[in-house]
Amino acid sequence: MKAQTPMTWVPNQARSDEAADAAQFLSRLGYVLLALGAPAAAVLHELGVFVLYPIAIASFVLAALVDPPTGLVERMRGALTRPIVVLSLAAVAWAGVSVLWTPFSIPAGQHLLKMALWLVSLFLALTTTRGHARATDLYLFPIGLVLGMAAMFAAFVANRHGADIPGARISDGALVLVTTLFPAIGGLAARGRS
Repeated sequence: MKAQTPMTWVPNQARSDEAADAAQFLSRLGYVLLALGAPAAAVLHELGVFVLYPIAIASFVLAALVDPPTGLVERMRGALTRPIVVLSLAAVAWAGVSVLWTPFSIPAGQHLLKMALWLVSLFLALTTTRGHARATDLYLFPIGLVLGMAAMFAAFVANRHGADIPGARISDGALVLVTTLFPAIGGLAARGRS
């Protein structure tokens, strides 16, 4: 019979380091999906952004649950009292009331649900991310912008040579590129590389 070894206790410092490492990995995964995956995915498949965006937001939320950033509850509470958030909630409430008397209540309700879920995910993304991003995370956005432009150019060339790529994918890719442009410029400006 084999003798059992005594149980060893992991110090609290090691546990917090492991939680911080896991949170850093999850937030890095979220940045990679948003910065690198979304610009190219919008061009390559019509549902690409709708798959990658929720996974990225979920990874930010999981990172905040594993190792909560300092002042997370205060940041969420403070964000809910800002005028733009209050106005957005009022607009969603008004749209919800408007669904009641519209003759097209099912499509309007679906559109309202999509808009409300997008606003909730945006709120979670803005409040659960860390206050200071690493330089490597900031550089992902300009790289993703270039990848998205390359994917959009490749789709345009393939469309010109007979591939059946809907024009809506190229315009959706352009919309995602315009959306990615602001964080890309902000990341470069924060690092002094403009």
